[in-house]
Amino acid sequence: MKKTLLIVTLAIAAVPVWAQLSANTIAVNQDTLPGTIEEVMVSASRATKGTPIAQTTVSRKEIQLQNTGRDLPVLLQFQPGVTITTDAGAGIGYTGIRVRGSDATRTNVTINGVPINDAESHGTFWVNMPDMATGLSSVQIQRGAGTSTHGAGAFGATVNMQTFSAQQPYLLFSNTAGSFGTFRNSLAGGTGLINGHWTADFRLSAINSDGFVDRAGSKLRSYMASLGYQGKNWSMKYLSFGGKEQTYQAWWGVPKEKLQGSETDLLNHYYRNLGVTYKTAADSANLFGSNPRTYNYYNYPREIDDYTQNHHHLYFTTKTGTNSHLNATLYYTRGLGYFEQFRYQDKLSNYLLLPIITGTDTITRSDMVRRRWLDNHLLGSNINWNFNTKKSSWIAGIGYNEYNGKHYGRIVWASQAPQATPDQSYYNGTGFKRDLSLFVKNTHQWTPNLQTWIDLQYRKVHHSGLGTDNDLRKIDFLGNFEFFNPKAGLVYRRNNQSFYGSVSIANREPSRSDFTDHKTGDAPKPEQLTDFELGWNRSGPNGSLFVNLYYMNYRNQLVLTGEVNDVGNPLRRNVEKSYRRGIEIGFEQKLSSKFTVGGNISLSQNRIERIATVIPDYFTYEQNDSLFRNVPIAMSPATNAAFWIEYALPGKTSVRYLHKYVGRQYLDNTGDTYRSLNPYQFGELWLKKSYTLKTGAALDIQFQVLNVFNTLYSSNGYTFMYTYGSRDITQEVFLYPQAGRNVMGGITLRF
Repeated sequence: MKKTLLIVTLAIAAVPVWAQLSANTIAVNQDTLPGTIEEVMVSASRATKGTPIAQTTVSRKEIQLQNTGRDLPVLLQFQPGVTITTDAGAGIGYTGIRVRGSDATRTNVTINGVPINDAESHGTFWVNMPDMATGLSSVQIQRGAGTSTHGAGAFGATVNMQTFSAQQPYLLFSNTAGSFGTFRNSLAGGTGLINGHWTADFRLSAINSDGFVDRAGSKLRSYMASLGYQGKNWSMKYLSFGGKEQTYQAWWGVPKEKLQGSETDLLNHYYRNLGVTYKTAADSANLFGSNPRTYNYYNYPREIDDYTQNHHHLYFTTKTGTNSHLNATLYYTRGLGYFEQFRYQDKLSNYLLLPIITGTDTITRSDMVRRRWLDNHLLGSNINWNFNTKKSSWIAGIGYNEYNGKHYGRIVWASQAPQATPDQSYYNGTGFKRDLSLFVKNTHQWTPNLQTWIDLQYRKVHHSGLGTDNDLRKIDFLGNFEFFNPKAGLVYRRNNQSFYGSVSIANREPSRSDFTDHKTGDAPKPEQLTDFELGWNRSGPNGSLFVNLYYMNYRNQLVLTGEVNDVGNPLRRNVEKSYRRGIEIGFEQKLSSKFTVGGNISLSQNRIERIATVIPDYFTYEQNDSLFRNVPIAMSPATNAAFWIEYALPGKTSVRYLHKYVGRQYLDNTGDTYRSLNPYQFGELWLKKSYTLKTGAALDIQFQVLNVFNTLYSSNGYTFMYTYGSRDITQEVFLYPQAGRNVMGGITLRF
């Protein structure tokens, strides 16, 4: 691996020399398709400025201004309606994003139009794509149902990413370092356009961080490589990217009694969980002896997640007429990895092992080390045809993919299990999914001021699972779904203003865990959303302003219950009627040649009309229901705001201060303040200075002070309730504290 890295490094370092020697042969073919092939590929799924939906596009310049190696959701946290969380507390490792309160499983994520969400869980695991921001040209966030895309439908937002491709030779070497032992090294380069036809780009990245939370370190490696050819009327490109991550588990969280309670509160929590959660002297010492904000339940040195994921895309686009072109993408995603766990005195029967009889003694338990594996393949293709007339633009698309996944467990070590063989299997499950989508979109300009938009999509989904789950329960589910998702709207423009309105219907299938973790055993139902959007935009040379009203009416929405399963994934259940409604306001204004300010605020109501919460009795094993009406939807803040101000100093120096506020978020659907995240706010200070060197190269120096005012806050949590032979309800709440004041700094050399 080191030899390969050295060869690649030398090859990329030679790019400027190669480009100089080839300068006489570099020419741009003026007859090629407009824009890069990446721009063409995203055109079928991206909203234009005239599409009547709520949208924000983040440019490459804006991404790189703040890019010091933190995960992409963190770089998007100041966008309208966005909240993020990170398990390790410092923005590197396992991170998640929510938009308008909708969790990551209902946020459709694509790269150059290719679906990135895991087909089974619907989630996007950014830890598998470390330093992705370095290789991006732009990111578009569509709030609400959004436009039709391939892959799982959007139920709260779409994150549409476009990779970077340069027409000129370049070399970029970036190094950053910061608090919690964080280091990032990234090398990227490209040939530019050679002989008017060929392009090649490459990136290698390594990120290491100890994490804010105890032992929650991350070791992340990633790459990106592409080779493209531009013909007179057609273009083709192969893109490969991927990552390998080793991340120490930190999903358990911190008991609220330890983080915010008294010593008596913590003792009460400890005694009611003694022998179940806290089983050893090390567990007890860790609970009482660690820092409340950095406490991590896990002590086993290899309590890690080890996963590798590689993506391969082949793009092709060709003109099919004077005003039309055809795009085709073939893609393949391969994922393989495990997480390792130590289990103290686990039952042998949990691993299909027989009791051990020695004389008169029968041993039924043993210390165990296990690995739970994921082994999956996703193969698919997208085809889109674009046709333009004088007044209309048409896009027709078809996409199909198949997913095959294996879920299995292996015994790595056991203190008392002589009959167990190395890597013995104790559960095996499979998952299979087919996803077919077809859509047609039309934008028609009726008058110079009036434009209409129609987007019609059909999806057919088959999802099945067989085998046994990790708790040895039988898995046997089958879901066949057919959805019709129509969307329509109009835009009226006058001078520098535009008014728009749209109505969209979206449907979405349940995820694998909705089937396997469903407590009642009833099959989960697909969700339906009717999304109404009404907005106004104004833009000018010195600034912009937007106001957007939305009403998202759900039927059978799968809402978070507040609980998590045994690997930290949130559990969900259907509620018959619920809604999200609110107003979003955003602006950016240049006050002078040096001062620029901007910000956004989202005010919303997120409600469930009626929900029955199940409270188990751990003594009698009975299930008790409590009925709640008109309660807030879990993890959906009523207020979400961001503000920033930038000052340009002489000598290519800029200073930007950003401030974020997130209102109260309830962990479950009862509206109980005890089971909620307190409102929080924090600030970040970014400084950047650029130099032009005598050699013609450019040097960028970045410095960031994160959480400037050292706010002590938690961005995520989970909860569950139970009784024990009485009417008294016990509430367990676990929170995820985020890092206090910390710093990041970096140097980037650009040729």
